[in-house]
Amino acid sequence: MCKVGHANIKKVMKENPGSIFASELSLHLYYHDMCDVECPELSLLYILQMLSREKKTLSQTVAPLKKYFHSGEKNFTVENKQEIINKIEKKYSAVGGAFGGKKAEEVSHLDGLWMKFYWGWFSVRASNTEPVLRLNVEAKTKDKMEAKVREISQIILEKFVRH
Repeated sequence: MCKVGHANIKKVMKENPGSIFASELSLHLYYHDMCDVECPELSLLYILQMLSREKKTLSQTVAPLKKYFHSGEKNFTVENKQEIINKIEKKYSAVGGAFGGKKAEEVSHLDGLWMKFYWGWFSVRASNTEPVLRLNVEAKTKDKMEAKVREISQIILEKFVRH
């Protein structure tokens, strides 16, 4: 894992000589064979090669890989990005807090806030260029993913009140 962005990904790939591939959820794909730069053309060639070898359609080939449900990036325009992130972390770090009384199994501050739970994970990251928070949720079921998106979105959209 590393911070979002091609400059960060390229740096981590160079610092880890054994790395051969890196990606972002936005489907930016980076290959060591291509000097650690993004190369959609190589991705297409690999996909075409696999389809030719497997003699299956693309949908048949990827079906076994679809184990999780991802929200896609949800963006929220807010003024107080870090305060909202702190509020979310506090809420989901406590035992007996949100998410069915279970606290996060893992927490990372590498790039915003990332929290892992028994049902999946979420991340909330402040945009570096806009007054925007970016939310991503991944869960084992579609219903759980949608419920967590609603739940966390409600916290982000609440009028932030200082105590």
